[in-house]
This record gives sequence, C-alpha cells and structure tokens, in this order.
Amino acid sequence: MLVSNGSKYGWQPFRGVGDPAGSPHITSLGRARESVQAIVERLRSDNIVCGTRGGRIRISLAPYNDESDVNALIEAFARARSG
Repeated sequence: MLVSNGSKYGWQPFRGVGDPAGSPHITSLGRARESVQAIVERLRSDNIVCGTRGGRIRISLAPYNDESDVNALIEAFARARSG
C-alpha cells in the first residue's frame, strides 16, 4: 500500500516490493529533482518519523504502525506536492 500509493505522488522505491535483497519493513523512497531533506522536515512537522539514506526518504515500519500511519504519510506526500 505504501509503495503503490506513494508512487501516485512520484515516490519510487529503491527496491521493488518482494525484492529478496530488501527488508519487508524498511522502505526507501525517492523522487527525481526533489530536496529530500526539505520533505523530511515537512513530514516531521506532521509528526511523521523518518530519516534519509542516500538521497531518499527511509521509512521503517514498526509492529505498532498500522494503516492509519501509512495513510498519514500518503496524505503528507499529497500536501507536500501541492505546497
């Protein structure tokens, strides 16, 4: 859900879903010509905890994260795109 909905706003994963070299709970998303640090600061102002790695947003889902947390991230992506 995170990868497919994030792609609607131009965010692409470093590794595809199901890639055996990846980790199922860590997602790294990037968007061409985007200041990742500025986006991370905006996400943090929306109380979304994430970091950066290699010029991408690094999202690590924990067992207590649920669909509402992923939806909050997607909504923040939508606001970041429009503003």
